[in-house]
Amino acid sequence: MLKVLPETLSETMHKVTPEILPETSPGNLIELTGTGKFSLFVVGESYYQDNLKQICGEYSVDGINYILDATLTHADDNQYDSEAIRVEISGKTVGHMSKTDASMYRTYMRSKDWSGLTAICKAKITGGWDRGQGDIGHYSISLDLPSDFIKSFNSVASANLNEDDSSEPNTIIFNVERPHIRDFNEVGANVKLWTPKDDPGDVYIFHRDGPDGRIGTVPYKYADIIISHMLDGLEYKAKIIELGIDKCKIKCRLISKEETELGKAKEREVLRTELTKPYNPKKPITLAFVMKKKKSTKVGEKLNVEFDDLDSYVQGQWNIRFLIKLVML
Repeated sequence: MLKVLPETLSETMHKVTPEILPETSPGNLIELTGTGKFSLFVVGESYYQDNLKQICGEYSVDGINYILDATLTHADDNQYDSEAIRVEISGKTVGHMSKTDASMYRTYMRSKDWSGLTAICKAKITGGWDRGQGDIGHYSISLDLPSDFIKSFNSVASANLNEDDSSEPNTIIFNVERPHIRDFNEVGANVKLWTPKDDPGDVYIFHRDGPDGRIGTVPYKYADIIISHMLDGLEYKAKIIELGIDKCKIKCRLISKEETELGKAKEREVLRTELTKPYNPKKPITLAFVMKKKKSTKVGEKLNVEFDDLDSYVQGQWNIRFLIKLVML
C-alpha cells in the first residue's frame, strides 16, 4: 500500500537556503538557460571532493547549498570514453555526465548546431557536512538544463523505461542517484518513495522513516513517471536488488489502476472480517475523553459517541460507537 512520509519530514531533512556565488564570464561559451529544477545529477563527483573543497570550503556541520556556473566540455580525448562530457566549476573538474546523459546531451547539442562547443549552465552544489560519528555528506552536484533537453530526455526514458533489461511489465530498474548506503540496508529490503508536496520535483528513496533512512533519489529521467503514478493514487512495489560500497540498485514495479483497486478491495474485506468478529475482553476497558466545555457532563452519566455504519468505517472514516460510563480521572 502506498505510504507517504509525513510532510514534517521535509522540515527535518537538512536544508540550506541556496547561496548564489559570483558568476564567471561566459566569453564565447554557449549559454544554456535551465528550468530551475537542477534535475540532471553529475556522476563521479566522489573522485573530485578535494577540488570541490577548494571551491566550497571544508565540510561543516551545516553543509552548503550553492548555485554557481558550470562549464560542460566535450571530452573527446577521454581515454576511457571518447563520448564523455566533463563538468568543470571555477576551472576545476568536479565530475562528468553519466554515459546515458552524455549521449543525450551530445545529440541535443548537434540538433542546435552546437556540436563540440563548450556550454555554460547553472549548477547546484549541496552536501558537504560532517556532524561527527560518521554522519558525513559528500558534495554532490546537479545541473540546470533547458526545458527542451529535459522533455526530449523524458520522452526517451518513458519509451525505454528501464536502465536494465527487464521482462516484467511496468517495471523500472535504476541506480540510485547520490546514494547514501547504511549498515542496515540489505538486498531484498522494501523501500519507500516520497516526494515533497510543495516541490514535487525529486523522488526520495527511504529504507526507514526519518532523514537517516534516506538512501538517495530516483534518477530525474524516471522521476516524472513515478510522481505522476503516485499523484494518481496508484501503488508501487520497490525493493533493493543490488548493493555496493557506493552503489544501490532499485527495482520498482508500478501497479496498474485495476490491480490497485483490487488490492484495496481485498484489504477492505479483511478489515470487515476483523471488525465483525466477536470481541469478549477479559478486563473492563477504560476510555478517557477531554470535554470541550467544563461541567457539561456529570459523573455517572452515559455518553454516546455516534458512528455511521460499518461501510463508512471500512472506507476509512474511523468513527465507532461506544456506550461508556464517565468516571472521575
